Amino acid sequence: MDFTLKTVSGSLNGQAKNYTDPSGIGYHPHGVEKTVPLGNTVVETRNYNSRLQALGVRAEKTGTGLLLGILNDYGSGASLNLNNGNVRTQTIEPGAATPITQSFGYDALNRLETFSESGSVSETYGKSSAWPVPALSLYFPQCF
Repeated sequence: MDFTLKTVSGSLNGQAKNYTDPSGIGYHPHGVEKTVPLGNTVVETRNYNSRLQALGVRAEKTGTGLLLGILNDYGSGASLNLNNGNVRTQTIEPGAATPITQSFGYDALNRLETFSESGSVSETYGKSSAWPVPALSLYFPQCF
């Protein structure tokens, strides 16, 4: 069965736009887009680990370089056995600006317990036995 993208349709400024067989889109073996040329020389690239967890997404412009990169770490290196699906760190690379690293800590029930961002922000969340701590939404856009 082939699940690759065949047509794109929509409108721009009231004008209908229809594209068939968008060329240049690359796919991972599990069917998710790997590289997507967005036109204007920007290419979006997505990477996954062997568990199909999103490792990162990058938007790069030919001749300019990185526009935005987001990298997720679930527990790597010596802590690989800690990969239970929780994002441990997320690095946001805003082009030429200084990268921002966010770190997340979880309790034994996988509830968000601590959050810090590049040493400037640090938060600890309280828990109650009746209600779980609301999950923090990680910024991982579907497209740019």
